[in-house]
Amino acid sequence: MKLLVDLGNTRIKWCEYSGHQCTLSEARAYEPATFDSVLGDGWSGNETPASVVLCNVAGPEIGRQLADWVAENWACPVDDLRSGPELAGITNAYADPERLGIDRLVAMVGARSLIEGPVCVVDVGTAATLDAVDSEGRHLGGLIAPGPEMMLTTLGQTGDILLDREGGITEFADATPDAVASGVMLSSIALIERFVAATRKKVGGNVTLVVTGGAGHRMLSYLNDARFETDLVLQGLAVIARE
Repeated sequence: MKLLVDLGNTRIKWCEYSGHQCTLSEARAYEPATFDSVLGDGWSGNETPASVVLCNVAGPEIGRQLADWVAENWACPVDDLRSGPELAGITNAYADPERLGIDRLVAMVGARSLIEGPVCVVDVGTAATLDAVDSEGRHLGGLIAPGPEMMLTTLGQTGDILLDREGGITEFADATPDAVASGVMLSSIALIERFVAATRKKVGGNVTLVVTGGAGHRMLSYLNDARFETDLVLQGLAVIARE
């Protein structure tokens, strides 16, 4: 059994991978000061894995805390993934491959395992990342933009707008809460739609849109033919763990 771990800035997800299947998938919020206790609560008493396969975007200090906990409690290796020119069939488009976020690269691996043909991978969290992959597994490049929550927070910091996160979505709002919520959501949708259209033009054919991330599910009703995957990074880690 291998333990697959998606370590984000505020949440950690994991699953046990054995026999080409993921089981016991869990997700927990954490803060740096309480990270060790979160690991202890989640992992103490579990079967010792053969190894831990880690996708870490939380930074080296949190990564060291995780590696230290594993060394002390399980004494198994931690495969701390790094971006490079190629990973599990995805060719990195970046001129400096190590600068591409490992979560983006692993998510592309996950999407590629699910979809035949060109794909756009959109991860909507605090930030939104958009990446395109052609039918040969070549990363074509991508975009990074503020996610809806970051846009709402930024608007709130101006002091001129009273935020209400319960505002409705409409193209012609007649109240400030609806105008803010609609402007934030529809600007994100417009960016995604433009990116998908540009990808279709670049590859000369149809493209599948795969959406993931904490805020991604809220966009599905506004996007045509989008597929939502809750644990796309873990799915990518499962592909890597098989190799």
